[in-house]
Amino acid sequence: MSYVTMQSLLKRASEKGVAIGSFNVFNLDSLQGVMNAAEAKNSPVIIAYAESHIKYGDLEVMAYAIQNLAEKSKVEVAAQFDHGKTIAMVKKAIGLGFSSVMYDGYDIPYEQKVEETREIVEAAHEKGLSVEAPLGRIGTVGEEDKKRYEHDKLTKPELVADFVNRTGIDNLAVAIGTMHGRKDGSTTLNFDLLKAIKNETKAYISLHGGSGVKDDDYRKAIELGISKISIFTRVANAGTFAIKKALETSTPRFPDLMVPAKAGVSAEVQYLMDIFRSSELSK
Repeated sequence: MSYVTMQSLLKRASEKGVAIGSFNVFNLDSLQGVMNAAEAKNSPVIIAYAESHIKYGDLEVMAYAIQNLAEKSKVEVAAQFDHGKTIAMVKKAIGLGFSSVMYDGYDIPYEQKVEETREIVEAAHEKGLSVEAPLGRIGTVGEEDKKRYEHDKLTKPELVADFVNRTGIDNLAVAIGTMHGRKDGSTTLNFDLLKAIKNETKAYISLHGGSGVKDDDYRKAIELGISKISIFTRVANAGTFAIKKALETSTPRFPDLMVPAKAGVSAEVQYLMDIFRSSELSK
């Protein structure tokens, strides 16, 4: 169908009471695995490429590949430059045509975070892109101690309206118990906190670090207003397990390993799309 804006997908997802999966890719094989899943399920999809994954694949190459496959696809595709760490890198992504950009703003005082996020919003909105930013830290397993400021802990509902209104962001990434790198089913979500956050803003709400969330908790989070769920570890692990299985029976050549890896990624993404009910947006 087409390469679309993030907001066009989230608006419909919010109205329908479903969520769009945002799946992090890191090279062409992972990208193709996610796209194969979206087409198999006839589901819109968000392709995310994080700044931390640039070490695996060139940013410009990946930006072009995502947009090229999106234009050829039969489903709607949006793309997010995910977890940008610096203003310069996020602005570079804006110039490369992503549908949305995300700026972390971690490890800096709250007022500075507001100012820097607003600077990115102004640059992105000028190009018709949307901006996502976290309030609270969606951390990574093994880095739990990286909380220098109060706003880098769980999302504080009393800061939500101030942060959204002063920055002008379109999507709010919330910290309600998730963490990047957790294994399936190991995360406990704070649903009372999510309800309190939702009451403070009309911005779309996204959940990052979603790999450790239980399937029923995904469903409940969607019922409570989550419109976008970001996944990396769970899907990447599916590719790894497929490679391990292939190596147990033979010694394939390196390129041959990419075939089961893509199939593993695709199968896991399809499973998650069923839970998120994103295919309903194509009906």
